[in-house]
Amino acid sequence: PLYYQNLRRWSSFASAALLLPIIGIQIIVSALAGRIMTKREHYGGVIRSGSIFLFVGSCLEIIFDRSTSPVAIIFILLLVGIGIGAANQPMVVAMQAKTKKSERAVVTSCRNFARFFGAACGLGVSSAVLQSSLKSGLSLQDQELASSAYSLASLGFEDRAIIDPVYAKAMRYVFITNAAVGTVCLLCSFAWRDHGYNSRPKDRDEERGESKSQSTTMMEGVRSGANEEPVAERVIVAQPDSIPEPASSKTSEKVLL
Repeated sequence: PLYYQNLRRWSSFASAALLLPIIGIQIIVSALAGRIMTKREHYGGVIRSGSIFLFVGSCLEIIFDRSTSPVAIIFILLLVGIGIGAANQPMVVAMQAKTKKSERAVVTSCRNFARFFGAACGLGVSSAVLQSSLKSGLSLQDQELASSAYSLASLGFEDRAIIDPVYAKAMRYVFITNAAVGTVCLLCSFAWRDHGYNSRPKDRDEERGESKSQSTTMMEGVRSGANEEPVAERVIVAQPDSIPEPASSKTSEKVLL
């Protein structure tokens, strides 16, 4: 917003409207990332892809100046939004996949704390870089303008013509700082391994439950085998309908007659 309002002299409504691309694409990409992770049962590729988009978008923000086209600004913001959507929310899934089920609440709260703490530190560092750059580039009479980010709106056209180049240079230093942080995030995303959802360590209760379920299935198998009656093998002997008399008995009967 400071770039839009102070350097480009756009209204607050226009600066708020230009924030919609980064927020809208972030929501869409987060939903798609969840579907992809559910289908593949892995999260590493999604997070690394998001880190790459975030790095590229942060590096392209360095070209922002007083004449950058709004179309280019929206395109670069879309890249940043894709990176945030693919790396921010899936990181929660990655952290939960590395911990036990009983520790999920603790891990989620620690992640949220680290996220907001990093945002606060980033805001403080960006403000410090902006003010120090303005003070180093402005004259002694104009250094008071660096004390407030919105003090440039009360200046005239001649004063703005002198201060705008210094302010553009200070904003570029802020974008360079963001690109450096994006580089660190990209390198850190390749530092850990993705073992999938099934690599989560199990609690003692879960291990006991699995052992009990295995023992019960084994006992049921033994009982079902004991209840079955043994089937004896039957040998079927073919018996003829009439047994022929031997020929010797017939001849003896004739002799007696």
